[in-house]
Amino acid sequence: MRIWLRTLLFYSVFISLAFSQCYKDGWEKTIYPGKTKAGEINPWAFVALKEDGNIISWGEPFSGGDSSIVQSQLKNIVAIFSTDAAFAALDKDGKVITWGDEIAGGDSYIVKEKLTDVITISSTIDAFAALRKDGTVVTWGNSEDGGDSSNVDSKLVNIQKIVSTPKAFAALKKDGSVVTWGNPNFGGDSSSVKNELKDVVDIFANYFAFAALKKDGSIVTWGNAKYGGNSAETEKILRNIKDVKTIVSTGYAFAALKKNGTVITWGDMYSGGDSSLVREKLINVISVYSTFSAFAALKEDGTVVTWGDAGGDSSSVAEKLKDVKAIFSTDFAFAALKEDGTVVTWGDPDYGGDSSNVEKELIKVDHIYSTQGAFAALKEDGSVITWGNPWHGGKAPEINGSVKCIFPSWSVSNSSQVQLAPTSTLSKNPVEEEKEEEENINIESYLQNLKSFLLQKESFNINGYFYYYDFNKDSKSAPSDWIYLSEKGTIYQLLGNEPTSNSVFGFKEISLPEDFNISAPPSGFFVNIRDFEEKDKRFSWLYITRDGKKVFKLMGANENHTFKYLDVDGDGKSDDLTKVLEIAIKLEGEKNISVSDSNVSLTLPAKVMFFSP
Repeated sequence: MRIWLRTLLFYSVFISLAFSQCYKDGWEKTIYPGKTKAGEINPWAFVALKEDGNIISWGEPFSGGDSSIVQSQLKNIVAIFSTDAAFAALDKDGKVITWGDEIAGGDSYIVKEKLTDVITISSTIDAFAALRKDGTVVTWGNSEDGGDSSNVDSKLVNIQKIVSTPKAFAALKKDGSVVTWGNPNFGGDSSSVKNELKDVVDIFANYFAFAALKKDGSIVTWGNAKYGGNSAETEKILRNIKDVKTIVSTGYAFAALKKNGTVITWGDMYSGGDSSLVREKLINVISVYSTFSAFAALKEDGTVVTWGDAGGDSSSVAEKLKDVKAIFSTDFAFAALKEDGTVVTWGDPDYGGDSSNVEKELIKVDHIYSTQGAFAALKEDGSVITWGNPWHGGKAPEINGSVKCIFPSWSVSNSSQVQLAPTSTLSKNPVEEEKEEEENINIESYLQNLKSFLLQKESFNINGYFYYYDFNKDSKSAPSDWIYLSEKGTIYQLLGNEPTSNSVFGFKEISLPEDFNISAPPSGFFVNIRDFEEKDKRFSWLYITRDGKKVFKLMGANENHTFKYLDVDGDGKSDDLTKVLEIAIKLEGEKNISVSDSNVSLTLPAKVMFFSP
């Protein structure tokens, strides 16, 4: 079976790979095969986005490694997406530039006039689906694999997210319903579970099947029954489960991470669908990652549990798998990034599982990217180290200048490329704080009162939304490079005015910048808790990360007027209240906000609820 899979993969019949996002001040974990983020990955070529907004591509020329034919158009690029053998670049104006194999979506001429106001792009193995600002969808590429959505075009309105298998798409609508199209053998037909696809909040996929996570934490599946789709066996496993946090997939299996830190698996037993041998170790899990046929669970204590086939055996590096903060993958290998910036690899050596040749260079690593058979590590100094199969990008060309991020796949728009970093708050390099001269508080009492306050109310209104915007157009993060959207639709720039005692953070009312895509997801939310008893009501605010998983309590302002959050243990790092208070967060409802002095109307989360997990 393994030989057959490798042959299949080599001839590009399958491409699903690890997915990566890159930010200036933060990054999100890699999840194979990228299905939670709605796209296929090019296994043959890389694209690097440089600080100046230009790109460098390398790898197999006819599969996107050669972008010379469109190089003059590749300016002001904010996101890059891919199929099996083509790339699609999204510029700041919402236009799309494609190159690579024409059959795989590299030629978008037939829909060129429709590709305007695009906010993100999804893909199958050889087709693209572009989501526009107005919630409609434009498709191109192989018609049999999702490139033709004409049969469901009338339903493709008010779309908020698109997810894919290699040959089918599933679109999540704002009302919680789902629209599918593409090859029915790969989940393109969801008619058998149509009545159950209501109140859906997210969709996930493996090679042959989809899994929808509903509002109550239950799961609905469809697609190939043998590989995790709808079946009596799957229904038995998932029956009465209503506390699922997220879902991750290998090629033929799924793993659901529950809110209590345990994991449930189903699908092909040889691809990680059977976790019985490690079930007792699967506790206190915070994230799950995967290769094509194995899972790796990262626990709260920084250790790792693995099961499945390729990459499922980490015994050779078990002693090194400590203090891990994130895991990345190719088809058959894992790479773990540790807190100290070093990297540990295991799995098939031909797919990046052996990094011994570059081990000494793998220090001070900031992020790792991957294709089907190779890894690329982006270091803190902007240099890049690659290893793995050279045909899959394991040997990079000489790169002059500092690289900002690397795209073997698609990424989010620049408007959200810098996620609010609570540790440094709104400043990339905050100055040393002076000794505080504030009233001493009993921290234990303060935390107890804060927890009681948060839990006693049914919910809190979200009062504002933060977005990153490069005001100086210098591709550098500055404390003032933040837009705040109030719930009334007013736009403000942080530190746009000189800070005063009444306006500590110098908020300045502005018009919406013409080149800013505010339809992209916000970086985070602000919640006012003015009813909480504390001396200075100016700082009675909570900051919630955009994924709704972390919350930080504003306590004051740093010397440079950036946000200063609660630091319980005094280590200089902001403390997440979900851990300090042992509470959980849930975003609820939606509100429509009309942005002032514009024709833009947004639908954003309305409330947040705190509860004991």
